[in-house]
Amino acid sequence: DGINLRSQADARLLADITNNQIRFNLGNGINLNDVYANFDTDKRQIGGTWTNNTISNNTQNGILIAGRHGLSDETTSVNTPLVIGQEGQGNLIENNGGNGIRIFGVTTIPGSHRSSATGTVSITNNIIRTNSDSGLFLQSANEQIDIRHNQIEANIGKGIDIEVVHGIPTVPTNVGLPGLISVTIRDNVITAQRNGAEQG
Repeated sequence: DGINLRSQADARLLADITNNQIRFNLGNGINLNDVYANFDTDKRQIGGTWTNNTISNNTQNGILIAGRHGLSDETTSVNTPLVIGQEGQGNLIENNGGNGIRIFGVTTIPGSHRSSATGTVSITNNIIRTNSDSGLFLQSANEQIDIRHNQIEANIGKGIDIEVVHGIPTVPTNVGLPGLISVTIRDNVITAQRNGAEQG
């Protein structure tokens, strides 16, 4: 990976990524992931603002978000999303071997899989084009996502592909809570996808 961000146990990581060329890496351009002993009680979090980066020609995804993301203040109950692009300060995410942005974490449960990528994220003013799977692929059990003012163009899969799944089991005998995703998709240009991939 070009940049690997990992939080574990109760660690909080604030990582601002700005004005970088993240290109030609084996793996993902940016990989956000976490490690937990208990999915519900470990408070690991990763947040930050990622702007004005070129993320291209990586062998897997431009950006992979595979763990808990966004920052939550327990005292004020205020949630601050992970910010990928802002007005006038978007990222160029192109020509990657997987998805432009992939929000998907998986843990294996006998007979199925469950999502471990949960949180809040804002995706604004990015150019996401000519990636080998979808422009944006999201599979989560608990997500708030705001997608605005992006140009999503000529990806081989879907422009935006969103799937809701079960969460991580809290005890070995249950299958995880049913998923809930809140999505805002507004003022994007989504054009010329090839739909060659069933999913991201």
